[in-house]
Amino acid sequence: MHKISKTIQDLISQTNKYKYIDQLIYIYSLMYIKIIFDTTQYKKNEYEKKYPHQNIERLMKNQPIIIEGSWEDIYAKIRLPGIGYFLNYYFMQFERLNPILKGIFTEIDFNKIENETLRNIIEILNFNFLAITKKEEQNELIELIENIPFNFNIEAKTSNINSENDFTPPDVSKLISNIINIKEGEHLADLTCGSGGLLLQVAKKVNYKVEMTLQDNNIQILLFCKLNFLLHNIYDAKFYKGNTIYQNISMEKFDLIVGNLPFSAQNNIKEIINENMYLGYDNIYQYGIPPASKSDYAFIQTMLHSLNDTGKMVVIMPLGVLSRGGTEEEIRKNMLKENIIETIILLPANMFRTTLIKTCIIIFNKNKKHNDVLFIDASKQYTKTRYKNKFEDIHIGKITNILKARKTVSGISYLASVKEVLENEGNLNVTKYVIEEEKKININTDILKIQIQEIEEKLKEIQKRKEFYLKKLEEK
Repeated sequence: MHKISKTIQDLISQTNKYKYIDQLIYIYSLMYIKIIFDTTQYKKNEYEKKYPHQNIERLMKNQPIIIEGSWEDIYAKIRLPGIGYFLNYYFMQFERLNPILKGIFTEIDFNKIENETLRNIIEILNFNFLAITKKEEQNELIELIENIPFNFNIEAKTSNINSENDFTPPDVSKLISNIINIKEGEHLADLTCGSGGLLLQVAKKVNYKVEMTLQDNNIQILLFCKLNFLLHNIYDAKFYKGNTIYQNISMEKFDLIVGNLPFSAQNNIKEIINENMYLGYDNIYQYGIPPASKSDYAFIQTMLHSLNDTGKMVVIMPLGVLSRGGTEEEIRKNMLKENIIETIILLPANMFRTTLIKTCIIIFNKNKKHNDVLFIDASKQYTKTRYKNKFEDIHIGKITNILKARKTVSGISYLASVKEVLENEGNLNVTKYVIEEEKKININTDILKIQIQEIEEKLKEIQKRKEFYLKKLEEK
C-alpha cells in the first residue's frame, strides 16, 4: 500500500513539528477518517456494479463502522478560522454513531494545533485516495503503523514525558510472541502498554481471539494505542489510564502479562506501599521491598500480583535487575526459592531507538514444574542496520528452538539448577553462566598429565637441592 506509506511520509515531512509520537495522533485520526470514507465509497461503488438493482444503503449497513456525510464535508471547512472546534465536534458525533469507539477521538483536542497545520494535513489527505480494497493492504497498513518510529525516524518518546520505551521494536515483539504459548479465550494484559504493539503481536498468534487489557500512564500514548487497535479492527480491548505501580486499575487476574517496562525509573516507594495498602494490595511486595532509587522490582512484583495462579509473565528489563545487590538481591533470591523465574534471555545492545544499552527478557512462571533456570545469550544474534540492531527470522528461530529444547548449548545457553543460582547469590547475569566459545580454553588432558608429571619431577629436584644446602649449613 505505497499510497498510504507515501502519504504518511508527505504528512510528516511537511508538518515538521510532528517530531514526537504522541503528536502524530492528529495525523492518524484524520487519516483514519479519510480511510473510512474512501473505503466506504469504494465498497459502495463495487456494490452498485455488482447489485445494480439492490438497495445499496441496506447493504452498506453491515459495515462495522458507521460514518455519515463525506470527506468533502471536512474539506469544505478547512478555511474556517475555528477548524479545530469543527473537528472536535465532528469526532464527537462520530463517536456517538459508533459507541465502540468511545473515548478515542474525543480525548484529542484539535485546537492545540495551528489552523495552517491542520489545513496542510487535510490538503495532503484530500489529494490521495486511501481506500483499503483487500486484506493485503490492511496488513500493510498495520505493519506500517507498528513500524512508524523505525521507518520514519520519528522519536519514540513523547513531547511531555521522557518515556524511553513506548515502542517495542517489532522484531523483539515477534521473538516474545514466538517463545510463549497462548490459547484462544485467554486473558492477556500489558500494564505498561505504550503503543500496544507488543500485545498485538502476541495476540496475533490466535487471530486476536483473546481478551486484552492495557494500561499506560501517558494519555497521549494510550490514545495512540487505542488507534493502533482500531486499525487492527479490534474494538473490545479494555484500556486504563494510570501508573501501574500506583494504580493497578484492573482488579482482574491474567493468564499472561507482557511488558516493556520503564527502565530503572525512580519512585517514592514508601508512598506507593501506603497507596497499595489503602487499596487493599498489602501483599504485593511479598518478595521484598524495592529500593527507592530503582522501581524495576516494584513494577515486576505489581504485575506478578496481577497474574492468576498458573499465569506467565514476559518482561523486557535493563540488565541491572539481574545482578544489583542490596534489597534487589534478596528479592531475586526469594523469587528463586519460590521457583517462579523460568528463563533469562540476554538481548543485543542497540535494539531500541532511544537507548544503546543491552537489555534482557525475563520469563516468570507461577506454574513452573522444573527446578532450574535457562540462560540464553542472544547478544550476538542480530543484523546491524542504519539506526539499530535487529533480529531477523533466522535469529528468532534459533533463540526459540533453544528455549523450547531447554538444555545447555555450548556458547549460547546454560541450564542451571535453582540451587546453583542461589549459590551464586541469586546473580542472574547470563554471561556468568554462558561462556563464549572463544573464551573457553581447549585442554588436552593427556598433555596436561605429562605437564603435571614434569612439574612434579622439578619439584622433587628442587626439594633435593633444598635439603642438600640445609645440610651444608648445619655442618658449618
